[in-house]
Amino acid sequence: MSALAQYLENRNVINFLLKSPPIEMPTTSDACRPLFRLVEGELSPENLHCDGECSAQEAQRKSVFLNQVWSELEDIGGVSVEQRI
Repeated sequence: MSALAQYLENRNVINFLLKSPPIEMPTTSDACRPLFRLVEGELSPENLHCDGECSAQEAQRKSVFLNQVWSELEDIGGVSVEQRI
């Protein structure tokens, strides 16, 4: 399973619990935009480190995973998007 597919699966569990609509696999650059914003937020130091509650190794693992998701979104959208964080 790709990192993006795994990310969407995990995100949709949260959406289900929050009674939000599921996020579908994007196929266009426009469909990637909201996902870039979500991933960018999750890449913030506060979120990566769970406000200091997780280890450096866990934060690194999350960073690698989220950067892979970012890369897959760039491939789908056909763009290179610079992270603001």
